[in-house]
Formats: sequence, structure tokens, C-alpha cells
Amino acid sequence: MKTKAYACYNKDEDIRLKSSSGGIYYLLAKEVLCKGGVVFAACYDGLNVKHKIITGENELIESLGSKYMPSELGNTFKAVKDELKNGMTVLFAGFPCQCGGLLSYIEGCGTDLNNLITVDLICHGVPTGRAWKSYCNSLRNKGFNPVFVNMRDKSSGWKNYSWKLTDLKGSCKIQLYTDNAYMNGFIDNLYLRPSCSSCRFKGTERKTDITLGDYWGVNKEQPEMDDDRGTSLVFIHSEAGQELFNSVSDLMVFKSTFPEQAVKHNSSAVISSEFPDKREDFFRRLAEGEDFCGLVKDLTGKPIAVRIKRKVKNMIKKLGGGN
Repeated sequence: MKTKAYACYNKDEDIRLKSSSGGIYYLLAKEVLCKGGVVFAACYDGLNVKHKIITGENELIESLGSKYMPSELGNTFKAVKDELKNGMTVLFAGFPCQCGGLLSYIEGCGTDLNNLITVDLICHGVPTGRAWKSYCNSLRNKGFNPVFVNMRDKSSGWKNYSWKLTDLKGSCKIQLYTDNAYMNGFIDNLYLRPSCSSCRFKGTERKTDITLGDYWGVNKEQPEMDDDRGTSLVFIHSEAGQELFNSVSDLMVFKSTFPEQAVKHNSSAVISSEFPDKREDFFRRLAEGEDFCGLVKDLTGKPIAVRIKRKVKNMIKKLGGGN
């Protein structure tokens, strides 16, 4: 089927607040659990991220929120295959490349895909694990020992979200994402994985069943769907995805949109991230022992809001929307 696009948000404000955007992943995953299926999704393991099997609502809550770091898959693909062979319905949520790898693996094993639902993300790119470890070490060297992170805290709103770090003593460090060193480097593509510059999984038409992301620009395209508490952009690619979406549609507020209209302000859906020349300089200087946060500050230069605006304008031109 041809991809359909929706602007959506969960009617449950508590779940929506805990989610990075509109809280739609939670509805889809909970529906699978309620029907006796299982979910595989990325969850925090301390300051690391691992994919794990989810069988209950409490575990599902733990999987909410964006995680701008690699997710360790371990034996997840084999575990998904085993669940499918046992007749279980499985929802797998992950980066587009992870979903692509899973689909290739399952097909290669000759396992029936009918009970597998894949949900991928609109992905800017995946930072290297080295960058995340270096950032945490930089904080420790400054006397702050983090044990928990929320990369999309909405206490300051959805569009102007914050980072919230908690240390061993329970004290919190909250800063706008524009002031966070890790996000500055991430937005400037300083330390994305090499494959992210030529991602094979971009586009509005995908092999997954559903794609989820932030509906950036909804205030301009469909302002009635924006209250700055989070609006999801949802692409439906298959009949199975549409059936699952329809089964929870009464629990959300949603409106149809056009894929071409929706990606104008979130070009990561269709265009790979471009690596800056200073990326090599970053890794060289990091290897020489420079402090991560100081290094990022030195290389990113202009305020993040200015850089994001410039990137969006360039992307719109590439999409054919520029003058």
C-alpha cells in the first residue's frame, strides 16, 4: 500500500509527557501486549541502552523516550525469531537500520513474517558509543557522576525540551538542549556513525509497518494539532500497520496529512546527515585526550538554534521547497 501520514498525540497526558513526542509508540505497543504478544524495544541499562523483551506495562513505561546513543542488540534478532516460531505476535521498535537488519535476518531464516510488526523511527543519525562514554567521563571529571538521563524532558516544553541528568546522590542537573554539549555535537553531526552519511533506509516509503517521529513544523502545517506538549508524525506503510493504528485510534487525537508536507521540517526522514569537515578533527583531538565538552564547544561555534535553522533551510532547498 502507499504510505499514509498522520499527525497524532495520545489523549493520556501522563503518557504523552513521559514520551518524546506524542506518545503513540506506547499505544501501539500496549495493544500488542494486551492481545498476548510481546514487544522488543530499547531500554536504559544504567547509562547504556539495550534492546530487551517487554511483556508487561511497567516494562513498557521503561522503554519510553528518545535515546541518542547506540542500542545493544545482543541476541535480540534470535529471540524475535524464536517468539515468532512459537506463534507469538511481536512488535519490534528500533532505528531504521536495526529494523532492516531484523527483516533480512528473519527472511533469511525462512521464518514467517506475518506476526511481526516493525516500527522504525525518523532518525537523524546514531552517535558512536565512544562519544557517549566520553561525554559521561567529562561530567565525572567535573564532579558530577550521572546515573540516569532523560534526553527529552518536557518540563520546558516539547519544542524547547531539556536534558535531565541525575547523579548518585539524587541531585538533578537540568539544561535546555541548546545548552547541552552532547546535543550540540549530535546536531552538528560531529560523531555520528560512518554509515549515517549514506543511510539506505531513508524515504517515506519503507519496508517497515510503521514509522514514528516528531512532527516538527506542525505549528505551521497543522497548527490545530500543536499545543507544545508533543505531536507525533506517523507513517503507515502496510495493511498490518494500518490495522494496528486503527485499533488504538480512539485513544488518540489524529489528523491525516501528506507525507511530502510532513517532512518539510523533518528532512531526516528522507535525507542522510552530512558530515562536517571538523568531524575528523573532533576524533583526533578526542583521542589526544581533550575534554569532550570543551572540545564540542570549541568546534560547534554558533548557538545551536542558529545552526538548526540553517540546516532546516538547506534541507528544504534539497527537498525542492526553496526559492
